[in-house]
Amino acid sequence: MSDLMQAETALFKAVQQTLKKQPFQAPVDDARMFYKLARENGFSGMVFAYLDKTQLPKDVYLAFQKDFYLYNAQHEKQMHVVNDLTELFNTHNIKHIFLKGVPLKTLYPEPYMRSMGDIDVLIEGKDLKAAHKHLKANQYKNLFNSAQHDNFEHVNGMMIEVHPKLYKDFNDKYAPLFKDVWAQTAQEKGNRYSFNPEFEVSYLLYHMIKHFYGTGVGLRTVLDIGIYLQAHKEKIDLETLTTMLQEASLYKFFQNMLILNKQYFDIDVYPNLTKDAPMDETLYKELTTYILASGVHGKGTNFNAFVGRMGSGRLQNKGRLRFILALLFPSYASMKGIYPWLKYLPFLYPVTWGIRLFKLAVLKTRRSFRKFKQLFVKGEEVQKTTDLFEQLGL
Repeated sequence: MSDLMQAETALFKAVQQTLKKQPFQAPVDDARMFYKLARENGFSGMVFAYLDKTQLPKDVYLAFQKDFYLYNAQHEKQMHVVNDLTELFNTHNIKHIFLKGVPLKTLYPEPYMRSMGDIDVLIEGKDLKAAHKHLKANQYKNLFNSAQHDNFEHVNGMMIEVHPKLYKDFNDKYAPLFKDVWAQTAQEKGNRYSFNPEFEVSYLLYHMIKHFYGTGVGLRTVLDIGIYLQAHKEKIDLETLTTMLQEASLYKFFQNMLILNKQYFDIDVYPNLTKDAPMDETLYKELTTYILASGVHGKGTNFNAFVGRMGSGRLQNKGRLRFILALLFPSYASMKGIYPWLKYLPFLYPVTWGIRLFKLAVLKTRRSFRKFKQLFVKGEEVQKTTDLFEQLGL
């Protein structure tokens, strides 16, 4: 077994032991690779409390410890903002739902273990203007806006994405899932709501596919599915969930995520659903390599996110040229979010392309050049990713 494969196996076992709140004491041949995989896939601060200090070099152990402290500090600051947003939106009668990380945190053995980047919150589109008003009045800084969400920063540095809608039209076949989002909710307290469990599972899968297509998915995103299903198994109506997933073209992908949770984390919630849909060894290895290499939100050191984006484009019969043009010349809706004045002066839309290209070429030269080189990926590599996505059910 290669050092990389041994590090992968060790990471899977370390996560399994952490979920059981049991120590992970197995020797690790390549401790630095073990740490790299854990950090890039959202697990380094999570597993630290159950590592055996004697089995790791001092510098690696200290790196895990540093991430553990960062996870805890980040969690405390984020929960402060979540509570503040809840109070603010309740006070001003703004219905809201916290997405992804916030509800998932409560399901892990300890909430700090589920790291989180931005705080995502969904509101009704009609309340977006009021949300801006009250957030700004309470020292939230509006950094920029987009067609999908508006970005704010709390005084403690935490980032918030305010979503007036859930659906992003990156693939029309998933649109049926979002016919009436608020009909899939239940009131928690005041104006804070949560999704019905069947819809929550469907949304998590949909969001996961967005990352497969775009920035990269990582192991933690796979675990989120298993953790949620395990916690809500008694509440989930499996027939309703199955129908919802089939209507939204998500069922095959769901089956594959069930298999991965069993293989990676020993979480086997619905074994009967995968009996007739086994994953062959080749697909398992290729998929595991892709997920580990990409890392959470594309944090993998050598991961090229354009490969996934081009692969998803091929699935929808969109060629490389169309992809590059869309990258260089974003839509009016996207540019209006970056330049709010554009909605009053729409005829200047082409000018914003020039402004953006100037910034990329002059102000962000090194980063832009690195990204530009990534566009020249081999066609065989894109096709391999396309084939992988097809087998997954994307």
